[in-house]
Amino acid sequence: MNDHHTIGAVILAGGQNRRMHGEKKLFLTRQGRSFLDLLLESFKDLLPVRLSVEEEGPYLQTGLPLILDRYRDIGPMGGICSALETCPEDAQLFTACDNPFLKRETIISLMEACRKAPDKITLVRLEGKVLPLPGIYPKRLLPRLHELIGEGRCSLRGLAYTEAVQYVDVDGSASSGININSVQEYALQVGKGPIEAEDAISLLKAAVSPVTDTEEVPLGLAIGRILAESVTAPFDQPPFPRSPLDGYALRAEDTAGASRARPVSLKVIGKIYAGQVFEGHIGPGECVRLMTGAPVPDGADTVIRQEDTDLGRDEVRIYVPQKAYGNYCPAGEDYRAGTVLLRAGTRVTSACAAVAAGTGRIRLRVFRKPAVAVISTGDEILPAGTALQPGKIYDTNLPYVTGRLTELGGTIVSGMHGADDEDLVAGTIRDLAKENDLIITTGGVSVGEKDIMHAVAEKLGGLRLFWKVRLKPGAPTLAFVTGDTLVICLTGNPYGVVANFELLVRPVLEKLTCGAVSAGIRTKRLLAEDSPKRAVVRRFLKGTEDGAFARFAEGSQASGTISAMPSCNCLIELPAGSPGKKGEEVWVHPFS
Repeated sequence: MNDHHTIGAVILAGGQNRRMHGEKKLFLTRQGRSFLDLLLESFKDLLPVRLSVEEEGPYLQTGLPLILDRYRDIGPMGGICSALETCPEDAQLFTACDNPFLKRETIISLMEACRKAPDKITLVRLEGKVLPLPGIYPKRLLPRLHELIGEGRCSLRGLAYTEAVQYVDVDGSASSGININSVQEYALQVGKGPIEAEDAISLLKAAVSPVTDTEEVPLGLAIGRILAESVTAPFDQPPFPRSPLDGYALRAEDTAGASRARPVSLKVIGKIYAGQVFEGHIGPGECVRLMTGAPVPDGADTVIRQEDTDLGRDEVRIYVPQKAYGNYCPAGEDYRAGTVLLRAGTRVTSACAAVAAGTGRIRLRVFRKPAVAVISTGDEILPAGTALQPGKIYDTNLPYVTGRLTELGGTIVSGMHGADDEDLVAGTIRDLAKENDLIITTGGVSVGEKDIMHAVAEKLGGLRLFWKVRLKPGAPTLAFVTGDTLVICLTGNPYGVVANFELLVRPVLEKLTCGAVSAGIRTKRLLAEDSPKRAVVRRFLKGTEDGAFARFAEGSQASGTISAMPSCNCLIELPAGSPGKKGEEVWVHPFS
């Protein structure tokens, strides 16, 4: 065995992930842990690990060394070639970022085989099937890779059958060899419920694409929207040198030696206000009276403030010597022509609108608002404003979800009621899916005879992502895709709707709106009091947070109650098994 043969490890994280709607697969989760964490656990203490990426930005957060792919759009071979060119080891063990199932024993077997025959490509053979990844590729292969890339032959599978290759035979229990290449494959591997909230979020986000249709809107209507194109300065700002104060424009050299005892006298040849222009030229011994914001006349190189003069009209006495370009705002002081002032992808604020207006723009090109439809199902609910009937209750879910969507902004919202009729609801969703980017339903997701949403998903031929999430309230959440439209089916319990909207729906809205709607940022707080309920499973309770502390809402924490909600500003998260004791540090999820 060649113990001096060095091996490193590279996770191939490049690619556009088009079939995953742009979701970076390295950060997808399985059982609540990211693919990256699962892979690093398998590699721990075995090999130094690096990431091969097409762009650095999204991966800086990992803290791992990054290798930029020098061969774009040719698949894994480009990442392999770039890593072998960059890394100092004799060989690299490459694995795809979307194989969190890679086992530690498989990695060890590959390394042992490679050290026995270091000049060969070492690959896995899973129950007779050769896998190009994971595998160890030696640095001596570089000339061959360059040759193949030059010829446009960039298939790793072809390389595996034409080069000197050795195999490590494993069975399914040692290494599944499964890669996640589509939302359907991800749902099959991860969406078997009940699943962790993180897995549910990953599945939901992987099922939608950001809305990239654009439109031009007036500046005022662009507030809160996402810029679809950059705003570039068409001219210098200011477009001329201007005065920052009320005083006199003059030549600095004419004020040499000036003092109150020996003032310098200059002839005043004009007077201008902001918005006016002096057409003449300031010569020796001359000056122009001007006000704040007025253009500095030709020939002047400074402005003296009026407090340092006698405010003369035809002739003015100067008491203080001036330096050239003192009290002088040059053309382009704010920005130069051609400067990118607002970059595409920026969320438009009032400050952005002001900057755009300063360039003369009255409209901005922004991404279209996604359309979101909400259906509140249930024979037992009535819309507010109708007569309350025996056995019925007024619907609070529809006004909450549509109101919350409006409150967060960034979407076009429509809402309706639906009876417990699977054919009717399926038909409604089929029609809504043609015009909406997201559909949210409430009710009908449990296991009763009237829980129709499972049958609705089947009638629509939908791709089922998951059913049941390990949390309370709102555990029986269901999600599926019909056509290209994601349908999120929330529980009918009012507080379950609140909790799962904040936890599961908001991340989807953030992606759909390109960030116009925030997914929310959880923060750590200390419990100011004991919890009214022990968390048997991961639990989210109504609460308020201020400063360093979080408090539970007064009133019922039951999933069917919402009267305490107007006084709440967050969800308080208790981990499974936590008693929620005073002083315990917990995550809170603010509504803002």
